[in-house]
Amino acid sequence: MNLFEKIRKDVVLSSIVYLVLGLILFFRPGTALVTVVDILAIMIAVMGVVSLVTYFARKDTVASGGMIKGIMYLILAAVLHFGAGFIISIIPFIMGVLVIISGIVKLQEAMDMMKVKVNGYVPMLLISILSLVFGLVILLNPFATAALLFRIIGIALIYNAVSDLLTVFYFSKKTRY
Repeated sequence: MNLFEKIRKDVVLSSIVYLVLGLILFFRPGTALVTVVDILAIMIAVMGVVSLVTYFARKDTVASGGMIKGIMYLILAAVLHFGAGFIISIIPFIMGVLVIISGIVKLQEAMDMMKVKVNGYVPMLLISILSLVFGLVILLNPFATAALLFRIIGIALIYNAVSDLLTVFYFSKKTRY
């Protein structure tokens, strides 16, 4: 498998993840995010309990930091569970940054296509600009309700996934990979 095939497969896989996440955020924004944070809290709490049980169950050997790790995991799980609102409030910032990074990468790809005189760099340039605009809207316009914001993030992720897929297929067609 050559480098272009690997990149294409990675882009397709990440686009599918973005598309699924975008659809979930669009149709079930609040429920999806609270569920994800709660599942993460449960997983970390289980790690804490396992660390504590392992520490106290082993009489013959020393489990390095087992008690401290267990306590820290349980504290982190409690912070995640009881601070879910705060965590959910920072997700738009993180998603906006990710969409902007994707837009910057697309802009670089468009510039590279222009540099090597590949026809069709203009659609790539427009796609990159739209990605940057969506990312900036996410970062700079905190809407009144989180549900509306997450629906817009879902739309941006869906757009990002579709534009990535179109880009990879367009590039593959032009370069025959």
